[in-house]
Amino acid sequence: MPVRLEPGVNRSIVPEETIAAISTAAGEAAIALVRISGDDAIAVADRVFRGKQRPSDLQSHTQHLGEIVENGVIIDQSMLAVHRAPGSYTGEDLVEISCHGGALVTAKVLEACLRAGARAARPGEFTERAYLNGKIDL
Repeated sequence: MPVRLEPGVNRSIVPEETIAAISTAAGEAAIALVRISGDDAIAVADRVFRGKQRPSDLQSHTQHLGEIVENGVIIDQSMLAVHRAPGSYTGEDLVEISCHGGALVTAKVLEACLRAGARAARPGEFTERAYLNGKIDL
């Protein structure tokens, strides 16, 4: 008989925590994806993304060209996608930063997100949140 976990039962996540991780496989690639999810995902993006508009002013499911910056220093030119809750993969506010591939740039973009208020996601945590928020089932 399948076991069904209900939201709030055996939860290992703290829903108030905003998480970030590199969401592309390790290796050579032209583009890498850094994903941020949680209540403060868009606020974290506001702190690291510089474009024509602030991420908090953007409509859901839109993509925008800009730069990832930290302390006034440009890390990379990137595309930023905003997906507002509940219409995202995780069911939470979700931001996806498409940056240039390569370990160094990708790590710097992730580090900027972590210093801006997110914490490092555990393996599978985005999918766990999607499941617990009723976005997918097993």
